[in-house]
Amino acid sequence: MRTILALLALAAQLGAAQPGPVCERGEATLHMAWGEVFWHYPERLDPAVDGYIAVNDCGEMGEYRRLWFGGRWWRVKVADCRNPADPVGEGWLVDVDYRIWFLAQEPVTPREVVLCREMTGLR
Repeated sequence: MRTILALLALAAQLGAAQPGPVCERGEATLHMAWGEVFWHYPERLDPAVDGYIAVNDCGEMGEYRRLWFGGRWWRVKVADCRNPADPVGEGWLVDVDYRIWFLAQEPVTPREVVLCREMTGLR
């Protein structure tokens, strides 16, 4: 039900005349190693985003996304990618920044999310 509401909210923000974004639905887990990531790669920091995510494909590094999580949209940057040696559950889509997780006040268990390619005019 939350996913349907998220997609309806996105459609309302974009307007019917514009083509829809490319979105995926899946499971998010909490990423607790951002301090280490930014210590080694400070160029990945971006004050223009709400937070950061890690995805499977390292080729997406530096790209921007919209993340529906905790009842709202977040503008996020792909600032890390999953180590293939680290196991993930079926349906895993993204690791989410602990700041976003804290602000969303979600329980620290895998959560359902919607992740969309960056679209202009979304806030």
